[in-house]
Amino acid sequence: MARFTVEEQNENYEIAVSFDRVDILEAIYGRPTESIEVLDQIGDYVERRVAYKFDGRPVPFQLDAIEYTKDNILLNGIIHAPGGTVHTIEVENTCLLDEVDGHMNIMEFFLSNHRRYFRLHEGRTKTIVDYD
Repeated sequence: MARFTVEEQNENYEIAVSFDRVDILEAIYGRPTESIEVLDQIGDYVERRVAYKFDGRPVPFQLDAIEYTKDNILLNGIIHAPGGTVHTIEVENTCLLDEVDGHMNIMEFFLSNHRRYFRLHEGRTKTIVDYD
């Protein structure tokens, strides 16, 4: 299981990703590893597998920090959202769905003082969050 969090901070959107360490490293490298290049390579993998749209417009994101724990790899970054009020966030996420049998991606949204959670898996790779 992997957890993707989107949290509104003033007019910015922070993202945090938590991967099971073994799953993500085996998906990318075929073996465990720990090096400075891992952030770039996992970031590239996530960018190919995750897409955000704010009010129907694609928005880029950037992962810029990595932390290793015994069991997880944690990534943090920002979504480069357009200015103004956002009413709808769409996300498509296929991370690890092809590589790990039965894998799920949990999407967490903390927006406008509301918390929303969605479970994405092989049969459901997209979700939409409406809020005001």
